[in-house]
Amino acid sequence: MITGDNKEAFEGYVLPAQYNALTRRACYGAEAEKSLMLAVLMDAVRIYLSDRKPNTRERRIRFEETRRWFEEPAHKGVRDIFAYENLCEVLGIQPDRLRARLGIKPRSTRSTFERTNAEVGGKEPR
Repeated sequence: MITGDNKEAFEGYVLPAQYNALTRRACYGAEAEKSLMLAVLMDAVRIYLSDRKPNTRERRIRFEETRRWFEEPAHKGVRDIFAYENLCEVLGIQPDRLRARLGIKPRSTRSTFERTNAEVGGKEPR
């Protein structure tokens, strides 16, 4: 038992059980965060694919929000941990490649007409 007299002798030391608990928590914490990020990305892909041809106003709004999230470049404004390109970076996914597979052009490469027309709900040119 550590008493007040010898307590200073043990300061700065970590017991094996304490070390194992710290490393286990750090490892699982990172995996849990990555799992959450993957779930966010998977949900966005599901929404984008299922709501491409929306039949309700709610689904159209949800699709447009998701499309804008995919198109937004990472360098715009405050770095958001759940921004599309940031999630891709953490998960080791190439953001432009996934956009291309989904048929999405990054916002920076779309013409002014395409951006304006899409934002007011018009059809995008093919």
